[in-house]
Order: sequence, then C-alpha cells, then structure tokens
Amino acid sequence: WAAEQQANDGADVSEADASQPSRRFRRIPDADDPRRADVRGKLPIEQIRDSVGEVLGSSQVLVVSGGTGSGKTTQLPQFLLDDWEADHAPRIVVTQPRRIAAISVAERVAWERGEREFLTVGTLLRRAVDDSCLRNCDVVIVDEVHERDMLTDFLLVLLREVLPSRPDLKLILMSATLDVHAFTDYFDSCPVLEVQSETLFPVEEVHLEDDFFAEFTYTHSLMAVEESAREALEKDDSDELEGSANGSRMLWGGYDGGEIDKVLHVMDSSICAVVREISNRSGKDVKGSVLCFLPGWSEIRQMQERLSGGEEAKQIWTVPLHSTLPKEKQQQVFQKPPRSKVKVILATNIAESSVTINDVEVVIDSGLQRELAYDPKRRMSSLDT
Repeated sequence: WAAEQQANDGADVSEADASQPSRRFRRIPDADDPRRADVRGKLPIEQIRDSVGEVLGSSQVLVVSGGTGSGKTTQLPQFLLDDWEADHAPRIVVTQPRRIAAISVAERVAWERGEREFLTVGTLLRRAVDDSCLRNCDVVIVDEVHERDMLTDFLLVLLREVLPSRPDLKLILMSATLDVHAFTDYFDSCPVLEVQSETLFPVEEVHLEDDFFAEFTYTHSLMAVEESAREALEKDDSDELEGSANGSRMLWGGYDGGEIDKVLHVMDSSICAVVREISNRSGKDVKGSVLCFLPGWSEIRQMQERLSGGEEAKQIWTVPLHSTLPKEKQQQVFQKPPRSKVKVILATNIAESSVTINDVEVVIDSGLQRELAYDPKRRMSSLDT
C-alpha cells in the first residue's frame, strides 16, 4: 500500500508478467502486534479468510457480500497481503466512493500494519488514462459497489475490458447487500462469498409516530419532543392538500420547503433533548456523540444555526460532514469534543458507508435524502429530496 514500498518493489509489472498464469496463494504467518491481531480476529470477515485465497486461486473475479461492520473494507486487502506468494509484495488498490471513506479506512489499515493505498474511484480512473491496462496493480478491490454511482459503474466497465488482457489481475467487488446477482452476471457468473455478520452492539429503534418515547432511555426530555412532533404532524394534516400544486408534489413523494422545515424543527428538539440527557450524566468528560442524517448542505447549515441559538448551545459542539468540505474539516468527526461538550455530527449519507465514528451513541435520521433525478418531460436533471 505505501508509496515508498511500491518504489522499493521496483518498476511496473512487465509484459511478461501479464502473460503468466494466475498466482497461487499461501498463508504467511501474521507478524502484527498481538493486540491488533486480536481485534482483527474477532471480526466476522475472519470466517472466510481461507476461502478468499482458495477462490482467487481459480477465479479472476470474486464478489464478497457482507453487512456493515463485518470488516470487509479493512481486512480483506490484508488477507491478500498476508497470503500472497512471497515473490514480490502485491500492489493492491482499494477504491472508495468518497474521499472521507478512503482517508479514514486507509488510516485504520495504517494503524493496523503501517501500509496503505486507498483511493477514490475517480482517482483510479484518472490513473487508467495513462495506464489503460492497470499494469501497476495486482489486485483491484472495488468497495461499496451496491451504491451504483456513475463513476463506479464506469470503472466496472473498464475493468471488464481489461481483465482478458491481464489474466494475472485479480478483481474483488465488495457489497453490503446480499443482492449481488447483477454483478455476478456482469462478470460471467463469478463466485460469491457471503459473510454472516451480526450486530456488535444492541440497537434500539425509536420512531416519532409510534409513541415509543415513553419506553426510551431518554424518557423525560424526549416526551417534550414527542409533543412537538405531534403538533407538527397535526398542522401537516390540515395543510397537506392545500393547493393542487402541493397535492401533486405529495403524490410524487416530493417535499416542499415547509415539509423540510418541519422535519428540521422536530430534529432540533430531538437533538437538544438528547444533548441535555448526555450532558447531565455524572463525570466531566462526555463520551457519547449524536449523529444526525440530513439531506444536504443547506439543511446542515440551517440545523447549525438552530442549535447555536438554543439554551443548549454552550453544551454542543456541532461538526458538519459534507463532501464539499476540505479534508481537515471532515476529519473533525473523528476527534474528541471539547471538555464537557456533546459532539453533534450533522451529516449527509456520506457517513453511511465505510466510515466508522467510534463514539456515536445516538443516531437521528430525518428520513430525507437528496438524489439526482432525470425528468423526461422537461428533459433535464434536478436534485430531488
């Protein structure tokens, strides 16, 4: 993974190397720090460790399916590094759909063994402009393929074209969903390995409309939120069908500014209630943080403004997480909050994949997401919420 290690390994793979049959794999003893090895060994992905090498010994393409938190992203590349025949260190490239995921996962792998090269899909595509056969890669791992964004789909098209001319190149596709038939069919019925994963921590789901707040941990504070939500919903019932335009938008599942503002109001109250409960705990160092999912940058800024004006403002450290923010700002989500403050992360769905924020205790999901959609009648694309 490390650039300096690649330099020590010598030049690019030669034309002769490309014509060689697929390499065999064997186990190399793990020389990692015992404490780190113990953490790795407890992950669900460990159950298919031996199978990965066996399958890649006879197949050029492999699909790995496993739930969130199973260890696919961080451990599978290390399995290959450990098992690769020791004629030379393999050059393994792992793509991520987002920059923050590439950085955070690379730092995790660097912590485990001091080597890394994770990159965004766009970066690998730019490399392919000068190296169309990807001679600098022995293994390409495409993570989060189930998201099906344009760049990832284009990369898969490129890789399928490259594979026949690079029989030594191995391709692994990793998905968090079990529905992987589209990918196996696209790559000539390639084999699939499934990781049986389970939730590592107990998770309790609370829905605003189901009156579950009375049974939730943060009972007293969230009862006020429930009342606020009920009032907002009652107001919505009376205004819902006013005007044919609004009725049409509701029919198509769209949300106008009033709808989103109402959701933000309910989330604002929910955040403040949770912050009060966390802040009132004994001890000066607050450990739990709150992760809020919002549809876009505009809503993130609105929520920041709401939280900065409330009575809990002095207890809150708001951290926005958006793809347009610079690296330094994005990395704040992994930092500890200032003393006696609760970290509140305001994020889009960028925080859903390959990003692990260790101190999150409460997740508040608006249920809203902004996506690029094409309107055939107007012949134009738009961002719909």
